[in-house]
Amino acid sequence: MQGPIDSRSSRVLVLVDFDGTLTESDGDFQVADALLGPERQGAWKPLAEAYERLELSAAGYFTAWLDLLQLERPMESITRAGAAIPLRAGADALMDYCRQRGLGVRIASEGLDAYVRPALQAAGLSSVDLSCNRLVEHPDGCQVLSAIDAGPCSRCLSCKAFHVRRARELGMRVIVVGDGASDLCGARLADVVIARGSLAEHCAREQIAYLPWQSLQDVVDAIGSSLEGDPA
Repeated sequence: MQGPIDSRSSRVLVLVDFDGTLTESDGDFQVADALLGPERQGAWKPLAEAYERLELSAAGYFTAWLDLLQLERPMESITRAGAAIPLRAGADALMDYCRQRGLGVRIASEGLDAYVRPALQAAGLSSVDLSCNRLVEHPDGCQVLSAIDAGPCSRCLSCKAFHVRRARELGMRVIVVGDGASDLCGARLADVVIARGSLAEHCAREQIAYLPWQSLQDVVDAIGSSLEGDPA
């Protein structure tokens, strides 16, 4: 972890997680509960807990998640449920703040485009740069593929370290904002980490310095405090 970012002389990329960061709870959890019905709500929890403990890869998680849902028309059903996912209060203000400060901003998600894109569109944020896994429907089932602009690692389908490395190659410094295990690879390489939830726990365990957050206004404030010499 390097020191405070001087935004007067550095180009900066803010890499923002979607599930549990721009949303109150993970979009895949909300989609699953909406499609499983009242009697089976929460059936995804053992999968999610194993993933957050780093015991299950993203590929393994989504394979089991899709098997759990047993959908006849997965793309249609997941997209419809995704459009109903509300964003966390302050999501649009965070994006506006980054633009006003001249910061690059990218939503990097280990979730599925089938629910992330509809949720962002419903919130009026479809123009924000997005990288996420792709759900592809075949006659004999579904396949989850890595994002076009990111690749897999041993745990991730679309590893956020790819974005950090690419930004570094372009001379940028990187702020990672997240809440979970999918953000850890990016956090290990980032200049500044803004973390809560299991990401904060993993950072503490690995002695990665981070700024805590509870609300997206906290995130705005943390970004501001990281931009040395500029008022937030």
